[in-house]
Amino acid sequence: MGAIYVSDPKYNVDMFLGIGGGPEGVLSAAALDTYDCHFQGRFIFDNENDINEAKSMGIKDLNKKYDLSEIIKGDSIFCATGITSSDILNGIKFDKHNYISETLITHKDSKFKKIIKNINPIHE
Repeated sequence: MGAIYVSDPKYNVDMFLGIGGGPEGVLSAAALDTYDCHFQGRFIFDNENDINEAKSMGIKDLNKKYDLSEIIKGDSIFCATGITSSDILNGIKFDKHNYISETLITHKDSKFKKIIKNINPIHE
């Protein structure tokens, strides 16, 4: 969720830097693509095995910076549910009969950006 803070001036965040895995980078890129934000990412390899695996997948330039359009090609959908509360999403809450969660959903092509509140019964 940290990367989403650059999507709205109300959070007062101009740039987000992070070191995560490839899947986390792709998720961040998908979310930011709907908000028309900029994104760059590159692989950081911890060991020779990771380098060999990347080469076996066809990655030739191990130091290449990828722009958002190289990571997300075409349409994208992003969904994230708050487990703990943040400035963007409330975490999961419970009452006597339900649990309540919030999910951020974005869809690039339709420019859909919405937080959905879900109320689900607790089954005992």
